[in-house]
Amino acid sequence: MGDRAGKGIGYATALAFVDAGARVFGFDREFTQENYPFATEVMDVADAAQVAQVCQRVLQKTPRLDVLVNAAGILRMGATDALSVDDWQQTFAVNVGGAFNLFSQTMAQFRRQQGGAIVTVASDAAHTPRIGMSAYGASKAALKSLALTVGLELAAAGCAVMWCRPVRLTPICSALYG
Repeated sequence: MGDRAGKGIGYATALAFVDAGARVFGFDREFTQENYPFATEVMDVADAAQVAQVCQRVLQKTPRLDVLVNAAGILRMGATDALSVDDWQQTFAVNVGGAFNLFSQTMAQFRRQQGGAIVTVASDAAHTPRIGMSAYGASKAALKSLALTVGLELAAAGCAVMWCRPVRLTPICSALYG
């Protein structure tokens, strides 16, 4: 199960799991290709009600959730005092709120089955500030902290929770740095 599976890191991760023989459910706001080698669910991770509905539906279809990948992320550029409140809030709603929504809908399943893994895609920007990226960096730092906390909360259930920080290999970074 993974979010932002329509493109970027989420898509590449979903393909890797498919290639390894996994049954994959990919979530994204839109899927632009006609066919995907995995099940797709259109969903906005920032919408808690949508996440709850989709997760309930998916978890009814499969007896076990082996891996959750949180890969959704958006970038709103601008100096801190030039960012709109909407840009700030939307960045946090997707980058942190999306993972929170998925954690809240899947943690009970990981506890019931006593195992599994969660991978959350943060960013080097979580601890390396950059001019014009205050919302993104702050949201990824919050996401890192959230993932570490969930890891502590699920440790007794045998669920491995980790975060990673891709560097300049994402569509967002390619657009910024070439």
